[in-house]
Amino acid sequence: MHVRQKKSTLETLTRYSNGETISHEVMRVVASDILEMHNTISEELAELEKEYDVLFHVKQGDGNGNTEIQSDQENLSLDKLLVYFPPEGKDSLEFSFFLEHEGKRFFQYYQDLYERHTEKLPLCESYDQYLKQFLEPAISKYTTIRLGVDPFDRKTTWMGLKDKDQFTLNFLPQVNYDFFSGAAQYRSKLLNV
Repeated sequence: MHVRQKKSTLETLTRYSNGETISHEVMRVVASDILEMHNTISEELAELEKEYDVLFHVKQGDGNGNTEIQSDQENLSLDKLLVYFPPEGKDSLEFSFFLEHEGKRFFQYYQDLYERHTEKLPLCESYDQYLKQFLEPAISKYTTIRLGVDPFDRKTTWMGLKDKDQFTLNFLPQVNYDFFSGAAQYRSKLLNV
C-alpha cells in the first residue's frame, strides 16, 4: 500500500472516530485498507519472529560446513545469566547468546590471556574446558553482569556487580556493542521479554 493511501485511510478513520459522518462505501474501502495493513504487518512480524529464532535459538554454520562451537553448555549456569545494557539496564540478553555468536573469539581471547598469565589462569585446551574450568566459575561470582560502552570510541566494558561493589571483567573480550544492544532492544520491545 502506498504511503499516500495509508495516510488517507488513517485521516478518514480519524474523521470518523471524531464523529463525522462517512458514507458506507468509503468505510468499506477504509476497512479493506485496514485489513490489508493488518495482513502486511502480520507478515512482517512473522519474518521478525523467524529472524529472532535464528538469532537466539539456532547455531548457524560459517558457510564452510563448520558449525558454531558445539558444547554441553546448556547445562551450565551461563545459560541463565543475563547481561544488562545501559542506560536503565532494562534491556538484557542471555550470556549464552554472546557465546553462540562470539564463543570462538572468547576462547581465543582467553588463550591470549593465558599466554601472558600462565601462573594465574588454568590451562584450558578445549572450548568446553574453558567454559567449565574458567568462564563459569569466574562469572558466577557476580550477581549481575552489565555491558557498557564508551560513546566516543564504542569500546565495550564488561562489569560484574556483587553486592554493592562493581568490578571490571577484563577477562572478557570487546564485542560489537551495537549488534548486541540492538538484539537486546529487539528482544525486550518487540517480543515483550
